[in-house]
Amino acid sequence: MQVARTAGAGLIVTVDVRDEACEMSTQLGAEHALNAGKCDPVAAIRELTGGIGADVVFECAGGSPAQGLPANGR
Repeated sequence: MQVARTAGAGLIVTVDVRDEACEMSTQLGAEHALNAGKCDPVAAIRELTGGIGADVVFECAGGSPAQGLPANGR
């Protein structure tokens, strides 16, 4: 997200299901951070973009340290 901003990206919207991740996104420069557990992110993005939708989408998967490791440690 920070690289996209530095490269000249316009509106940056992030989507997550964890409030702490949404808060971090706004701290790092996202204009909007949508919690997919609390809203329809597709509808929200269409509204934010005047019906156009996203030009570019990055899908990133990762775990929170709060999730911990599985029993086998991997």
